[in-house]
Amino acid sequence: MNADEKTADSPVRRGRRVTAVLFALVAFVLTVCGIYSNWESWNVDWYERTFWPDNSIEVVDDNSELFAPSVPTFDMAHVSIPVAEILSGGVMKDSIPALTDPKMSLVGEATYLADEERVIGIVAGGEARAYPLQILDYHEIINDDVNGIPVVVTYCPLCDSSAVFDRRTKIGKREFGVSGLLYNNNVLMYDRGGQPESLWSQVMASGVSGPANTKSLNALPLEVTTWKDWRSRHPDTKVVSIETGHDREYHSRPSADDGVH
Repeated sequence: MNADEKTADSPVRRGRRVTAVLFALVAFVLTVCGIYSNWESWNVDWYERTFWPDNSIEVVDDNSELFAPSVPTFDMAHVSIPVAEILSGGVMKDSIPALTDPKMSLVGEATYLADEERVIGIVAGGEARAYPLQILDYHEIINDDVNGIPVVVTYCPLCDSSAVFDRRTKIGKREFGVSGLLYNNNVLMYDRGGQPESLWSQVMASGVSGPANTKSLNALPLEVTTWKDWRSRHPDTKVVSIETGHDREYHSRPSADDGVH
């Protein structure tokens, strides 16, 4: 070793240190990129918009969205379920558009419903209403008001699970949307306009993140039956119209094609 190499601030030693640092950085970047690229692309999207506060979602239309700053995103500061088990359903926030105050039809007007079509039937405030699964397949959540009672009718096609809740929660009246996220293959709802927005579990009937965390939902009685059966027992029922404002093939059910009945 020559004299220059023995000097602490020699150019040779400084060069070796810089080379070692650069090599370590390159190795780290390649490792991270390798792990990142192995994730499903939708989990990357979910990770970015959940944990990066400046990346939120602005809905452009039913099927496409853009990252945009300064838009509230889901509050993940307080979560009562394992975050690692919150997965994307393959769609973004509001790509499955929930309905609010849908147009209703009378029994004689509902020619778009076959006798054997399943409906979620409820009686609230003395009024009967039916929510066809052939419509819920495409929207999953319907926010409604039945004789002054604010309700949310929910259906998860993956689980074939139905639930109806009072929208008056312990943190105020809420309107719900489809988050695009799943927990145990069950839909996670979110409260639109929440400050910030919380996630809610259909199957757990409670909030699971943010201000809504551990806040229970009041479940309301429901029936899942055929349209023929429901209307025979409730001839004055109203039923959700297919005039939803969205262009969907309501005569066919994607979940039925996937084996859900």
